[in-house]
Amino acid sequence: MFWSKTGFLSTVKCRIAVGYALLFALSFGVVFTTVYFYWRLSHLETMDRKLSVFLNEFAYEYLTGREFDTTFGAVPFKRVPEAALRIIERKIDGFSPLSAFRNVGDEQQFTLLGTQGGRLCRLRLNLADESFEAEIMKHAGHAGFLQKEFNSETYGEGRGQTFFLLLSPEREVLASSPFAPQLLAFLREFDYRPGQESVQYTIIRPGRHNLRLAYQRQYDGTILAIGGSLHAMDESLDRLIAIFCITGIPILLIGALVGWLLARRFVSGIDRVCRAADVIAAGDYSLRVHSAGEGSEIDHLIRTFNRMVGNTETLMNEQRNISDNIAHDLRTPLTRILGRAELAASGRQELEIYQNTVADIGEECYRMLNLINMMLEISRTESGAVEITRSRFDFRAMLRRSAELFSMPAEQKHQKLTLRLPETPVLVCCDQQKLQQVAANLLDNAIKFTPEGGAVDVELSVCDGEIRFSVADTGCGIREEERPEIFKRFYRADNSRSLPGNGLGLSLVSAIVTAAGGSITVEAVLPRGSRFTVRLPGLLAK
Repeated sequence: MFWSKTGFLSTVKCRIAVGYALLFALSFGVVFTTVYFYWRLSHLETMDRKLSVFLNEFAYEYLTGREFDTTFGAVPFKRVPEAALRIIERKIDGFSPLSAFRNVGDEQQFTLLGTQGGRLCRLRLNLADESFEAEIMKHAGHAGFLQKEFNSETYGEGRGQTFFLLLSPEREVLASSPFAPQLLAFLREFDYRPGQESVQYTIIRPGRHNLRLAYQRQYDGTILAIGGSLHAMDESLDRLIAIFCITGIPILLIGALVGWLLARRFVSGIDRVCRAADVIAAGDYSLRVHSAGEGSEIDHLIRTFNRMVGNTETLMNEQRNISDNIAHDLRTPLTRILGRAELAASGRQELEIYQNTVADIGEECYRMLNLINMMLEISRTESGAVEITRSRFDFRAMLRRSAELFSMPAEQKHQKLTLRLPETPVLVCCDQQKLQQVAANLLDNAIKFTPEGGAVDVELSVCDGEIRFSVADTGCGIREEERPEIFKRFYRADNSRSLPGNGLGLSLVSAIVTAAGGSITVEAVLPRGSRFTVRLPGLLAK
């Protein structure tokens, strides 16, 4: 669309403003159309009722040659009660009704005009006492009498507002009210529907103004037509259109302004997020977006964005720390390798020196390879790329074998290594090699950080279907503020920096335990030392 090629028109605020303006315009159009047609139909309905009264009165006077009794009002024949129709059937055979009238003051009295055997009849009946009176009317054409009534009604209604016309079947004028010759010629040539004895309504335009025309064919073929001017209605509708047009433009502008202001408020949170994203993209991960209460959706977007930026900042800091630690841990063996190689190249050319140098270089390379492999294993375990190979084995026997492997280092430091194991086997279904790595790392750390003469306590228990395995020592301990950090890569507590290690062992333990669906915690052991507890639910073999 055209607005996507420009800056301003492609904004969400502009589109919302245009949408609001269109919505206001549509609503305004619906209201205008409803009011317009309701007003028009209301005027036409009022005009039709008026013309219907005239038409029924004049039809009565034309057929009977008598003045219409205003105490009676015309009613549709279908509204004549069934009791009245049964009385007529009993009294007169072959009666064909033309029109019906009911007394306004006494709804039990009716007058009906109709034909019987080609003769015009007038029936008068009272349902209250079932009285009945029939009169044969001599219809010799009462156009002269109707002409007097036309003149009288034209004088009362006002010339030019209402007209009356009686035409013969040959379109000769039998009686008419005074009106312009061109209108008379138009009405004589008008296409009146043949064979329609019911009242027909239509709108005609013989001149500058519209007219409402009501006509009815009488039983002798004559056409009685009555019309009223719609000039007043048309003027009212024209004023209504003018009013709506005058008020519609300001409403459209107000709708656009309201849409712009609302869109500006709603989008302000998104604008702040975009500006913050630009700053963050430049490298400042400390920036956060503040919520201003633009709505729950915008607030949720801001919270999610801030959480994402916080996670990214943490990830970047950890990556930076990991890179620094990797560089530090790799720089030391590489420096030693470089030093030994330079020394061998510049020293005495002896085979023994070369062999020792190659051996030292191989040892340092092994250390670097072990470091890289451990980092890769931690990453693959945390990401789920390492498949857990489950097998059935005795966890108690595995711990006993692991303790036996570390019994010699413990004896060398005169440490007491104690095992507290269940009396019965603890059968589990899990990756035995991974759990051996967990036990080996925890035992290695406990012995390494416990001074000579200390104690290392290994305990295994089963409680409520959960395996609990703990390793406690009497070593240097871990400060409370450092405990959440010790499972991060390359993190080393202050008390352990003087001892050998790379800070990856506990990270690997945490990754394996988490992948197995368990958890690991650390707590202090009084007076000194630490206790690592591994909980593994749902691993007991069935």
